[in-house]
Formats: sequence, structure tokens, C-alpha cells
Amino acid sequence: MKITVHVCAIMCGITVFIALILGAYSVEAFQTHNNPDENTSGHCSSINCHPGFSGNNDASHVLHTGGKSPMVTDCYLCHMDSDEDNALMSWSAYDNNNGYGCTGCHGRNYGAAIERDYGDFLIAGKPKASGWGLRRVHALKGVPRCIFCHADREPLPENVNPPYYLDPKANINLTDSCRDGLDNDGDGLYDNVDPDCAEMRVAYSYNSVQ
Repeated sequence: MKITVHVCAIMCGITVFIALILGAYSVEAFQTHNNPDENTSGHCSSINCHPGFSGNNDASHVLHTGGKSPMVTDCYLCHMDSDEDNALMSWSAYDNNNGYGCTGCHGRNYGAAIERDYGDFLIAGKPKASGWGLRRVHALKGVPRCIFCHADREPLPENVNPPYYLDPKANINLTDSCRDGLDNDGDGLYDNVDPDCAEMRVAYSYNSVQ
């Protein structure tokens, strides 16, 4: 009996320890493309990952805003006034500071809200989109670090559009999650190769597909 009690106590202690560790890491989850402490490097922009967003002419910035038909025409879809070249993951100055940042195109709306403020940005409680499918894509490509800190739910299927795609004010040249060149649900199948795209397109609200 005593052994059983000790084992249960140990298991409970381990569970609490893991929860505390995950909680600590969630606070440090990447909120920006570049690590602010390293100016234009770190985080997503690390070497061999997604370098760029260090100025108007770098590869990542041109990919999004350059050419005859740029994907994005409004800087505030991904930026705040004071963030210089650093793209923001889950919020931005768009729509009176209610923008979704990068996840407006690289995530979906699961009905969640931002849990805490970030530095001087008072963003707690604002609606957010989440990149659950995007994190699965990283894991499939051998980059599982995001999965270690985020307990994700099942991503919405490929035919569910990200929030910016259906926002006419966003003025982006992406309107169909089955024709955007992305694996939005992280199952390794892109666009119309994914059987989900045989179904009718669905609005971006998580509640609409329950």
C-alpha cells in the first residue's frame, strides 16, 4: 500500500513538473519572426530555416510583397508601427490592432484568444489564429521543436480557409486554401492533392465545422 502511494506521489510530481516546464516554454513561444534580442536573426529566421524580413529587399519580404501580383499589399497585416522589419506571428496593427499577423495566412481561426500581453503590446484577449497545421508541416520535415511546447488539437482540414483569405479588406491575392501552395493541415498533401479539397470550401470559423 505504501509503495502504491509513493508511486502515485512520484507520478503526480512528475506530471506537475512537466506542466510547469511546458508552461514556462509556452511563455517563450515564438511571437515574432526574428528574435528581438538578436535584431534580424534568431527564431524563424535562423540560418537554414526562413532567413529574411531584415529589410524591404530581402528574399522573404519580396516573396510576400514583390512582383506584379504580390500576395500582400498591406504592411499592417503582419506588422505593428514599432516592430520595424519584424513580422509578428499572431497579431498585427491591421483592422485597428486586431490583425492576425502571419497566422492570418499560415494558420486558421480555432476560436482562441491571445493569453497574455507581449512586452509593451497590450494584446491579451485579442482573437488569434493558430498554426496547428503549420507546426505539423515542420514536424514532417524534421523540425519538431514547436510540437514539444504546443499541445495542438487536430488541425482543420485543407479546405478551411485562413482568416485573411476571406477578408475583402485584407486585399491579398490568396483566396482559396486549396490553391495556395501550402499544406494547411499538415498531413503532407498539398492543395488539390489533399482529398479534403474535393469538398466544398468552408469558412474559417472553427465553430462552423463542428
